[in-house]
Amino acid sequence: MKKKNFQSVTKTAHVEYRVEMEKSYARLICTVCVLSLLLGGCKKESFDVTTTEVQVPSVDQIAAVDCPEFMLDIGEPCTIGDQMGIVTIDCECIEADAVEVVSVEFINDTGGDVVVTVETSPAFLAGSTYAVVPAVGITLSYHIPVGTNAFSLGAYYACADVGVASESASLTSPPSVGGSLVQVHVDCP
Repeated sequence: MKKKNFQSVTKTAHVEYRVEMEKSYARLICTVCVLSLLLGGCKKESFDVTTTEVQVPSVDQIAAVDCPEFMLDIGEPCTIGDQMGIVTIDCECIEADAVEVVSVEFINDTGGDVVVTVETSPAFLAGSTYAVVPAVGITLSYHIPVGTNAFSLGAYYACADVGVASESASLTSPPSVGGSLVQVHVDCP
């Protein structure tokens, strides 16, 4: 009897082993089929070749503009969506309708070129904070908020005998000073 039980147990183990092998084999085949569908099921017949050129501005170009993120100077036109705007002193592009222009004529009485630093009240949105005023003079535009009815300007420059000299000008015009011309005489006493 012992032999018969041993053979029966061995035969049962052999059958269970075979069943497990068949299950493993079936799982392997299913896994291979699924992977082949995932990896090879969709193939692109042709490839689109795209070339992207990025033009990085040189250091000299970046240093030559007031607002490197736009590659524009303060007061130059820019675009907001599909509309034209203007670059402000804070390097923001604002709508052109939000500003008015005051022209400042610098009259140079020194006989040579003078570097002038400009401050305005209210602070200008766009315009030069400094300017080289040639002997013949120069007219610059300063962009201020719409509806500004009082405007003042201070111009500071170096003079050999006195150090820093200054000139100021102010303008009041209700309802707005937009479109006005202010004259500033640059002279060393």
